[in-house]
Amino acid sequence: MGKLSEATTPLRQLVSDFRGKSPLINEALMQLGIISFRQGNYSAAANYYKQVFSNNPDATQAKDALSLLQETYQEMGRPDEYLAFLETVPGYKVSSNSRDSIIYQSAEYQYQNRKYQQAIDGFTNYLAKYPNGPSSLDAYYYRAESYASADIKKYDMALKDYASVVNRGPSKYYTRAAEKAALLSLNSQNNPAQALEFARKWEESAPTDASRFNAQLTALEAAYKSSNNSVAVNEYANKVNASPLASAEQYALANFYLGKMAYDKGDFTRAFPALQSVAENATTAIMPEAYHLLAQILYRQKKYTDAEDLINNHANKASAGYDDWIARNLILLSDVYLDQGDKNSASAALEAVLENYKGNNQTILNLARQKYDKLGNSTSTPANLNATEKGGNLLELEEGGN
Repeated sequence: MGKLSEATTPLRQLVSDFRGKSPLINEALMQLGIISFRQGNYSAAANYYKQVFSNNPDATQAKDALSLLQETYQEMGRPDEYLAFLETVPGYKVSSNSRDSIIYQSAEYQYQNRKYQQAIDGFTNYLAKYPNGPSSLDAYYYRAESYASADIKKYDMALKDYASVVNRGPSKYYTRAAEKAALLSLNSQNNPAQALEFARKWEESAPTDASRFNAQLTALEAAYKSSNNSVAVNEYANKVNASPLASAEQYALANFYLGKMAYDKGDFTRAFPALQSVAENATTAIMPEAYHLLAQILYRQKKYTDAEDLINNHANKASAGYDDWIARNLILLSDVYLDQGDKNSASAALEAVLENYKGNNQTILNLARQKYDKLGNSTSTPANLNATEKGGNLLELEEGGN
């Protein structure tokens, strides 16, 4: 930076002493503009470039000065000022297409340099002037990308622009815009029905098997969360289960959505095998929930012995580290015992929760207390847990998270 400043003085002297007398003046003015640009003084740079046109430039000098001036106004995000100056240059007539291109290029320049707010302003300016211009599709897409950037995070605005790109039909941006619109609808805007629509379009236009499979996974989740859309859940669960790209966990997830939806509808005949597959194959948080739902089904079918065995010998052991689900299992186990007339074991199961549950779910503790008090017990003096009649050594919660 110091060397640039040192070069400024002799160049200014040259311009001052020989303006109108030497063909080197225009080169000096452009050098002064370049120095100012590199120093971040864009207004000064623009002023130097403009002076070239007051000093009888030849064709090459005029072309170079205009190119430098355009870059400077792009850096400042002020293409309209560049166009206004062009109107003052004798012999230059700016066509409509040139105006369109210059304004768009200025916005894209900001985007490429990761100046996302300036890019948004530039693309908005372009779209206001040329809503159907030749670069309008590009403007919508890159404005969406700018809104969705980590610097801006205006996901609602990004979604609108991605939707505009998708709604225009197939293009080089169509699939990517549909993908991002689906993910934003699902994860940011909590609109699974809309996410499902965009995921279908993503799936239909996906260029690779991997992209298509990811679209199907997104569609499956969106379908499940979209007002219990059982038709779409079945459609996409079957696609995931049939895909050679699916991992064991993804197969489990597909069966979890199938089983959970059937469970919510009271269709236990269909829910049980799907959830059983999840319990046996999953290793993530859907596994303990699947076990709990299996136990609920057995309880509701009055298969008390099977429900007790599942909770004590399988569910709680497999769910180590998921204390919320273990606690829910124990509350359910108390119902199993109570329905069989074993009040002591029912109380002990609830005591295990009240004594050992360390999670943050107050609803679990409140339910355990309500049931415990309803049995005629006092929560202030729970009995010794080891005095249970059934499974006393299995009623302690494992150390771990939720």
